[in-house]
Amino acid sequence: MKTIKNISRLSDDTLVKIWHETGLEEAAETLFRRYMPFIHGVFLHQTRDDKVAHEAVVRFHKQFSGALSHYHGDNLAEWIYSKLGGKTEASPANCWFTEYYSREKDAAIAYIETESDKLSKPQRECLRLFFRERKTFAQISEQTGYLNDDVYPHIDAGIAAIAPPVTVEKTYDRNFSAAKFSTAYIDYVHGERTNAAAYELEFASLTSPFLADAINGALSVRQEYSSGYSILRRRPISTKWWVIISILIAIAVGLWAYFQFCRNDAVSKDGVPKNVEAHVPYESAEYEGLPVKEILLPEESNSVSSEPPDRNGVPDEMQEIRIGSTEQPVRLLSISKAVNAAGDAEPHYISIPQIGVRQYNEYLKTATVWPLEDAEVAGDVTLVFYVNRYGRPSRIRVLGFLSPEAHREAIRLLDKGPEWSPSNGEVTIIMRFGD
Repeated sequence: MKTIKNISRLSDDTLVKIWHETGLEEAAETLFRRYMPFIHGVFLHQTRDDKVAHEAVVRFHKQFSGALSHYHGDNLAEWIYSKLGGKTEASPANCWFTEYYSREKDAAIAYIETESDKLSKPQRECLRLFFRERKTFAQISEQTGYLNDDVYPHIDAGIAAIAPPVTVEKTYDRNFSAAKFSTAYIDYVHGERTNAAAYELEFASLTSPFLADAINGALSVRQEYSSGYSILRRRPISTKWWVIISILIAIAVGLWAYFQFCRNDAVSKDGVPKNVEAHVPYESAEYEGLPVKEILLPEESNSVSSEPPDRNGVPDEMQEIRIGSTEQPVRLLSISKAVNAAGDAEPHYISIPQIGVRQYNEYLKTATVWPLEDAEVAGDVTLVFYVNRYGRPSRIRVLGFLSPEAHREAIRLLDKGPEWSPSNGEVTIIMRFGD
């Protein structure tokens, strides 16, 4: 089959046209490789698990050529993002302000100062540093002490607070270009987050949910992941080679997991032999038809125990947790872990934040973006998740319903928060919003 010289330099529309008219596999492969780093980033944002995200990319690649045959739009990025499950349109306020800033930088900065009384302190600091001093998220985090992945929410909420009512044409990716940002994004994944290219990438993400999700995925990932898509960037790979590469990757991952298991089987993370780890005195309950092992920490008015809870120990009192002031907008109410249906054939341990429950509630107190859009919201949000090998929550989902705003904030707080102790099962926590 014929090839096209310098095919990687062709535009999205031209490559789509070639694919539709000739069925040239190289055209579809070039498009996929162009968007693949961002696709991987979105899957990382959704799963918070390197291995699961990589498997999702492989599955998406198998379906890409066939799906592309039915694409007849004028915005390939929007179409791909919709296929990944993206439904969020760009914020009208962000579109208005970034356009204003690009056209009249000094006037836009002056506007921030004029409207600063509408902003919280984190919003005011992040807006000034990002737009006036052109600091990246990482630089703002280092200068202010805010969590790196909390900077974007502060900027986003700050723009929404000061923007006048605006109507913007519906769009998903107003300033997103895979060809333009591919190299900068790959460098971003590898840790290059303080240069001009990183700033331009973050600036574009304000009006591109696709790019914003990909950046969020990059911020959540460890360095080991980056080689996961390096093979795909080199040259077009036929379906046959994809199968072979997938098998080799699966074998390599399996061998690595086996040796890790053998190395850690005799000794726990804390260096304690596993065969002397004590069983925890649990209380049982029912949760979605499964037996639940639940820890409810002791009730306190405005003080906390001087001894933080141990990973393998549970206080005698099994009551509701109340840590800190009752004015705290969000607090951790309980932690529990579902047990498999076979019962207690092996020890089951409740995962808790590695910094301890008291410090975790302090984190919730300072990190919560409050008030929510629905300022009157009050109640419990139940989150179910697993703890991956890095101690990070993964496969987070919400049970029940309180409000969309509360759900988003609860997921963000868990996802961006401190690491958790290892768990050999599903973990359930309850966050209480309001008093």
